[in-house]
Amino acid sequence: MRNKVLIGFIACLMILGALVPIQPAAVAAAIGKATVDADLLNVREKNSTASKKVGSLKRGQVVEVYANLTGGWSQINFNNKKAYVSTAYLRPVKATSTRIATVTVNVLNVREKASETSKKVGSLAHGTSVQVTVNLTNGWTEIIYNKKKAFVASAYLSFAAASSPATFKKNPAKIYQYKSMDGVHTYKSDGKKYNKTWIIWNGQGPKYRQTVVEQETKDGLLNGWPNSSYETTLKYPLKVGTTWVESYENGTTAQILSLTKSVKTPAGTFLNVVEVKNSEGKISYYAPNVGFVQELTNGKVTNQLIKISAK
Repeated sequence: MRNKVLIGFIACLMILGALVPIQPAAVAAAIGKATVDADLLNVREKNSTASKKVGSLKRGQVVEVYANLTGGWSQINFNNKKAYVSTAYLRPVKATSTRIATVTVNVLNVREKASETSKKVGSLAHGTSVQVTVNLTNGWTEIIYNKKKAFVASAYLSFAAASSPATFKKNPAKIYQYKSMDGVHTYKSDGKKYNKTWIIWNGQGPKYRQTVVEQETKDGLLNGWPNSSYETTLKYPLKVGTTWVESYENGTTAQILSLTKSVKTPAGTFLNVVEVKNSEGKISYYAPNVGFVQELTNGKVTNQLIKISAK
């Protein structure tokens, strides 16, 4: 009788245990990325060849590496869980920091993985700018495509020189025309500076003239007025989620929502645009090597670039 009761109790515990979901262990922050350098690389539950095989990786796939262990094993992220592979078949990749590359071929295939046999997920036309996240060592480059990671052949990309990063200030050699709620405003600069660092821009609108100043430092893009206040419109380095005080005078804050927006205005279509939202709900867009291009308030366009031309 006692044996029957004990067996029944154990059976109940086993059923209850099966009903309780097992939460996977939290995955640590990655120390870097690596590309697989083997036709087929086994992924194991523990760092041992005798451990259970939980999957495999193909040549060219990119993995997040959490730790390089003694004994020739690396701990990686596999299907959002910790797993292990042989370090000998991994090649570290060099990460980039918000680099922009330009497509140099008529049509460049975009693939799901870093391989010519991988599934094609789209294509890019000649002259398209793309955001680069990783330069691999096997002739492939990881990019952002439709808000997801994808891969293209590095040979068909032209990279901007590291010494010439994208700027988000207006170009003093250009004339900018914006249309706001009260009409068209034209801004020109003769290259003169205010307090040696601020570029002076003279604006002419339908009702009044306005002089504004702008400067770009390693910490961000600043816009303001001579002998008055200024706002930090962009915070560097650019990173999605970054927040900062936009205006100490107004008490507003701002946050970067995206680095890869496509924005169309009467002046053209701008790619890899930075999207910023402030605490009052206003959304502003800044295009690389152009500057401010559009503003939305409550979902409606309240200011946008309609023409940019040489002097």
